[in-house]
Amino acid sequence: MSMSAAAPPARILSISGDPATVALSARVLAVLEERTGQPVNALFHLIVGEGAGAALALLLGLAHSAQDQQPPRPASAEAAVPMLAAGLRRRRHGWLGLGLGLGWDLGRGLGEASEPALTTPTSPLAQVDLSAAVTDIAVPVFDTAQARPFLFRSWKAQGLYPRAGEGRGRHDFRGHDILRAALRHPVGGPAAVQARSRLGFEVAGGGALARDPVSLASLLGRQLYQRAGSLLILSLNFAAPAPASTRARPYRADNAAVWDRQGQSALNQLTARGMAERLITLELPRQPANRYSQQGGDEAALDAALQAVLSAEESSGFRGLCHEFAARSAVGHTALRTPMRLLPVPNGDLSRPAGALGRARI
Repeated sequence: MSMSAAAPPARILSISGDPATVALSARVLAVLEERTGQPVNALFHLIVGEGAGAALALLLGLAHSAQDQQPPRPASAEAAVPMLAAGLRRRRHGWLGLGLGLGWDLGRGLGEASEPALTTPTSPLAQVDLSAAVTDIAVPVFDTAQARPFLFRSWKAQGLYPRAGEGRGRHDFRGHDILRAALRHPVGGPAAVQARSRLGFEVAGGGALARDPVSLASLLGRQLYQRAGSLLILSLNFAAPAPASTRARPYRADNAAVWDRQGQSALNQLTARGMAERLITLELPRQPANRYSQQGGDEAALDAALQAVLSAEESSGFRGLCHEFAARSAVGHTALRTPMRLLPVPNGDLSRPAGALGRARI
């Protein structure tokens, strides 16, 4: 038996969407946790979060303290649902100081819209950076000053450009700043993000990498887990549009084959080796999720959306995924990791002591 055939798959979770669909993602993942008896961070080697999906990725993957909780630990998917509902809501104050819950990503009108609670210095994410990750995390954004994609990630370095030879520093970004950047639409201007190394960045979500989070998850998996025999990607990208030729029909789970044919060739050119992939994409009934968003977090609408997702779990592959995960122990987060060497820190980055240069982080 070849080494590739004997090696286990690298499990990757891709989350994207607006707060309503990400809240549904948390409910789906709570079902996965209940059926497997394992937290999400023990089920996946890598979690990729784009847009509001970054909030769920950070809550599930970073060991943080909530309400003086000791010791710090990641949130469960079930506990993340109310945290997302309260932490991603924006409120606008009009002339009389009346708070209006006007929801996600609306422009500025009569008054200033308050920042979502999870992006403020009082957020539980403000006390931790990506070094607190208990599983690999990646959040794609766009550096508007440099006009290039930028990637917050928890391995090798904490923020760098996804191109060889760039981003040679270790920039320690706090969780609430990462989320603030991921939620900021480029049209509304970038979010100023400060690293502990005192290097300033201006980044925004919706960058080139964020347009296709599933392809990004695949690319990162190929680079990061070259010891794996294959990739298993669970995509909770409920907002993905159907191809033009099938737009009148419901989005189907077997669109994975379409993505595979169109994207496999390009991805293979960017990586050292080919790797078999299995993609599971869950389907979302848009109307219940929209009603959940419009009614400020109506639980009945969210329950209806969850039941609609679970009613198709046999055809989508989610039920089989639960059985597969329940039959295996928690993932070994470093067993499949590609050996890496930290690059030298450039001049001006004093965030790491000289003795730490050149040490391998695997």
